[in-house]
Amino acid sequence: MKILENNPDPSFAREQFALLDGEWEISFGGTAFSKAAVAKQGEGAWGYTVETDEEKFVANYERFAAYLLNCDKLSGFCYTQLYDVEQEQNGLICYDRSEKFSREGMERIRRANSAQAAIEK
Repeated sequence: MKILENNPDPSFAREQFALLDGEWEISFGGTAFSKAAVAKQGEGAWGYTVETDEEKFVANYERFAAYLLNCDKLSGFCYTQLYDVEQEQNGLICYDRSEKFSREGMERIRRANSAQAAIEK
């Protein structure tokens, strides 16, 4: 059963679904963010998609998180992935654990993650 029939931005995420203890779980992500990620694409670094504009990335993240949290059959979601790794540049934080986004961008992502889910209402 695929819960997301009308994905708000299909280029932003690759979804993985799992039914755990009778509740649906989802992970999404895979978008590389940074001008450095674009430059490294030829060196083996990648994301499923690449975004170089922070505002667009964060707005897409907020929209997708809100969409998921409004699904009353989902008990949670996981963004894939928290940190960049050697070849994958699609983390929310750089490989060396330095900030990838501005403080405002990270605060908006934090707020999106902290919103109450429909299943909690």
